[in-house]
Amino acid sequence: MAVKSIGDAHVVVLNRWRDSFAEYARYLDHDTARVTYVTTEVGRAAVPTGAREVVVVEDLLDLAAVRAALAPAVRAHGRPEAVVALQESDFAVAAALREEFSSRGRKTADLHHFLDKHAMLLAARRTGVPVPRFELVTDAAGITGFAAGAGWPVVVKSLQGRASTGVRRLGSADAVDLLDLPLDAGHPLVVQEYLPHRIHHVDGVHLGGGVLGPWRLNAYLNAPGAATLGPLAFAMGEPVGSVEVDDPALLAEAEKVLRVLVPGMSPDPWVFHLELFLTPDGEFVFLEVGCRPGGGEIPFVWRDVHGVDLMECEFSLQCGEIPDLAPFGDDEPVAGCLHVPLDRPAPCRVVAASSMVAGDGPYSEAIPAVGSVVPRTAGSYEFVGGRFRHRGTSTVEVAARVMTTAARYRLVTEPVRVAVIGGRVEMLEAAADLGLDVVLVHFPDRCDPRSAELCEKVLHADLIAEPDRVVDLLRREHAERPFTRVLTLTEPGLLPAARLNAEWGLGGNSVETVLLVKDKALMRDRLADVGLSPSGTGRCAARRSWRRSWTSWTACRWSSSRWTRVAATEW
Repeated sequence: MAVKSIGDAHVVVLNRWRDSFAEYARYLDHDTARVTYVTTEVGRAAVPTGAREVVVVEDLLDLAAVRAALAPAVRAHGRPEAVVALQESDFAVAAALREEFSSRGRKTADLHHFLDKHAMLLAARRTGVPVPRFELVTDAAGITGFAAGAGWPVVVKSLQGRASTGVRRLGSADAVDLLDLPLDAGHPLVVQEYLPHRIHHVDGVHLGGGVLGPWRLNAYLNAPGAATLGPLAFAMGEPVGSVEVDDPALLAEAEKVLRVLVPGMSPDPWVFHLELFLTPDGEFVFLEVGCRPGGGEIPFVWRDVHGVDLMECEFSLQCGEIPDLAPFGDDEPVAGCLHVPLDRPAPCRVVAASSMVAGDGPYSEAIPAVGSVVPRTAGSYEFVGGRFRHRGTSTVEVAARVMTTAARYRLVTEPVRVAVIGGRVEMLEAAADLGLDVVLVHFPDRCDPRSAELCEKVLHADLIAEPDRVVDLLRREHAERPFTRVLTLTEPGLLPAARLNAEWGLGGNSVETVLLVKDKALMRDRLADVGLSPSGTGRCAARRSWRRSWTSWTACRWSSSRWTRVAATEW
């Protein structure tokens, strides 16, 4: 176990991953420590079985929701001794929780110059390393004014963007008018000169006081004719790879930068993911830095190829312990990785995904299963078109394998298809905003005229009188192209939706549940069976039997600050 000083204290972990980016059960003794996980429905599968509490929230970025959901665990197990978040998107919430509970780990002030792009550039410039020209702007005139001096194109960035989100390259003043990022005094942007140079990233561990632990320099690999260089190409729909560099001269230049920049950004121990431009003259220029392990496959290749778990290092640091690590030797093998974007925005359904693990291909891959639905997430390389890990003996060898995989990998997806039974047009508008293909079944005379524009297909049936016809219509559609869910917000649609979701194994309310809530007699029988809110009920076949049953019932009435039993005839 990596962390030894926690004992049986309460630890809170924020997790949004479904894959094994972090091996939490190995980092902390879950039998001794009281560990509460705050996660999402997507990330719940990655929570170790030894967790003391599991709290599911809709959005980990919502501090108020996370704090409210944590309240029962805090009451049960006490204030958390440590709050751990290994994904950068969750750092701000984790820092706020640490401040509230006086927990171990970095506070907001410690992270500000890593999470705010403008503060980051200012801090990097203070270390003395070369930094691109940049400026904080609050309107379009600020961008065009900066470009007048720096030249077009320019790059604009949201202050808190993650994984190339909130980053745009603008080629002219006309492009500023089309900018799709908020820009005003309350939402400033960083505008930066565009450097058309190759981009490298360096991943490693600073042990504190300027002492470097293990680190690796990597060159980003872009497809021939890429729209731009480096990781930004991924956000523009192109595959992006990287390969570790084995050139001694380039490694020596990178080390010079690291020995100045890394302790200059923080003298404390920290795991870093640094991105640098490399000019034609061989000079490294600062681009960005994260106080965290690199994303995507970087933690995996470090664990698999180099035997160092960067996530374990970060977990230990956030729990107040410094990992015991030595620098790598000169004979370290070379690793590489590749990330391929989806061919359409998520959510989408996978039609084809070709495995590349064979021969000189990757030693491991994470590709979506055919028939699965890729969920929509933010700021993560987990749910993408494909992730591939490579290793070899030289940069040239591994780079060639990465680029071959990028050229040969085949991924085909289609929009998620759902069936909707009845309901209002607002539900269809929400589905359209998510990019879903919708087949609607509705009453012929109650269907909003806008439905045809929002749906792939509109079918008509009397939802009340023809429930079997509704089922048959959707069965035929499902046979042509499968649905991922049958949805309804209407009473007549509940049973057909439940029948079809059960038939196709799509989840949702069961047929039994729907029958129980639609049939009052069945509902009362079930409540009586489980001893919940029992009350006298009876089934009556005729008015006379109803009257006879009614006169024999009793009820309760509130009067004079107490309940009294009364005969039903008194009501």
